[in-house]
Amino acid sequence: MKHVSLRQRGVILCVCFMFASMLTIGCYLTAVIYSKAYESTYKEMQIYTEKTVENIEQSFSFVENTALAISTGGTISSWIDNVSIFDKDKEGYYSRVNKLKSEVKYVLAYSNAWKSDYVSYICIFVNGNIILSSYAKPISESLILSSANRAYNEISKKQDKFIQNIPPFVNGNNIYYTITLKRDFKSDNSLCIMIATNKDILKRQYASDMQGNEMKSYLINEDGIVFSSSDTVIVDGKADYDLIDILKYPNRQTMIKNGETYITFQKKILSNGLTLVNLVPRRYIVNQALKELPVFILISISLCAILLFLGFFGSYKSTTFIKDLTNSMNRLKGKDYDVRMPHYQSYSADILSDSFNGMIQSMKTLINDTYKSKILLQEMELEFIQQQINPHFLFNVLATIQIKAKMCSDETVYEMLTSLSGLLRASICSDKNVMVTLEQEFKYVQYYLYIQKQRYTDKLDYSIKIDDSLKQIRLPRLTIEPIVENCVIHGYDNLQNNVKISIEVLDGGDDAYIVISDNGKGFDVRELDLDGEEITNEDSHEKIGLKNTNNRLKIRYGNDYALKISSKIGKGTEVVIRIRKNIDKPILL
Repeated sequence: MKHVSLRQRGVILCVCFMFASMLTIGCYLTAVIYSKAYESTYKEMQIYTEKTVENIEQSFSFVENTALAISTGGTISSWIDNVSIFDKDKEGYYSRVNKLKSEVKYVLAYSNAWKSDYVSYICIFVNGNIILSSYAKPISESLILSSANRAYNEISKKQDKFIQNIPPFVNGNNIYYTITLKRDFKSDNSLCIMIATNKDILKRQYASDMQGNEMKSYLINEDGIVFSSSDTVIVDGKADYDLIDILKYPNRQTMIKNGETYITFQKKILSNGLTLVNLVPRRYIVNQALKELPVFILISISLCAILLFLGFFGSYKSTTFIKDLTNSMNRLKGKDYDVRMPHYQSYSADILSDSFNGMIQSMKTLINDTYKSKILLQEMELEFIQQQINPHFLFNVLATIQIKAKMCSDETVYEMLTSLSGLLRASICSDKNVMVTLEQEFKYVQYYLYIQKQRYTDKLDYSIKIDDSLKQIRLPRLTIEPIVENCVIHGYDNLQNNVKISIEVLDGGDDAYIVISDNGKGFDVRELDLDGEEITNEDSHEKIGLKNTNNRLKIRYGNDYALKISSKIGKGTEVVIRIRKNIDKPILL
């Protein structure tokens, strides 16, 4: 990202923001859609189960109504009055059987159960013997007799001493619905109407919609006997433990069968006590919930592409001003002061553009004025230099006097001239912004103090303490000397005692601290404004020196490196100079 332009960054940020937003919205909508679709599919399966139960119940109702219609026929009513009419040794037996057969066919002609193929065959038993059978499709009579007799044996185990309706039961490949009639509670004579329904015919009620979802359906009674099932594993048997457990706990919603997780739906048939149990694979419901997601994802991708294009176009338009501003700033950096920003169709951009153009014009005017002032200043300095004594001539004269003093063995005068020459060279001929070592800076200080010592003799004492490891630290030339000069000047001002000046350099880690203290008269530091930007004629020479030194330190090292001055009237003054140990170039504020 370091070399990426601002416009490209804007586009990247715009794309990332839109991608993150769309991803968040997409995840949320996906979760909502999945939840709603799952709930909808679950409700559909519930409704499907209820509708299937209604159809099955209607099928049983057709069969039941058919049996009831047959039981109310004239011949069967006559049997109730005379139970011996179907005795084979009685005259007219066959005619009565044929009449009963005609009545049965008449009922079947108008029976929905017969028309819908729910009836495989009908048998009428009198005292355990079949007197009549009728079938919808060609079936072996021997097969009918054998299966019907087996079913009747089951009935005989369940029936009581009164007329009753035995609940449907399963035997072989058929589901049987029976009505048993008796004349009275004491009679052993009975007439049983048995209607057999093929399980495969009943299976049509719930198996037509199962091919796609692998749903398993079971029609079970309270004892766990499976009447009909789409599961070919269970044949004329009892349901496994999990299915029976579902009947016991209707609120159970899931079960695992053969490693597959199923959602359970069940509905009881109130008329006969059977329960329809549907097992739907969870993955089917999940797939149904997710089948609309591809369309949603396609729409989302298309929307992302559109938004990406709009975002790129919007970012391009919105960053045009920034690009123009960057180009103009680069041209300004190359000292092209004729650069101008164009006008835009945006009020805010035009304000910034006009401000930039006004700033460039002001800079151009200021530079022209500064250039003229600099030329004038150079001319004045040249004229001033021409009117001054040549410094080289002055140094040569001082060197000649030094030699004369040496020849006369006057060491004091020789040393004073040496110190004076060193100070003059440092202050006149050298740039004060040149960096020197502490060792060199202290030579200038010693030059000054030596001359003052010769002047004031025993009234001036000074000490300089610096560790050898700190001598090579660099600082601006003539930083310490002006402060020492102030100490000497103010020390002798209206003070009868001897002046003592102490200079010590302390190691502060990355910084070094130069502490200069004296026992002079002191002053009120509140009257000293070192941060004043301008130097007026009212400022004394000493204040000017301190201000200049303070400004030089801040320019060189930063605002945290200004002079720290503490003073008490009548007790003296302490000045702390803070510098950095390692610096190669000044810090620009």
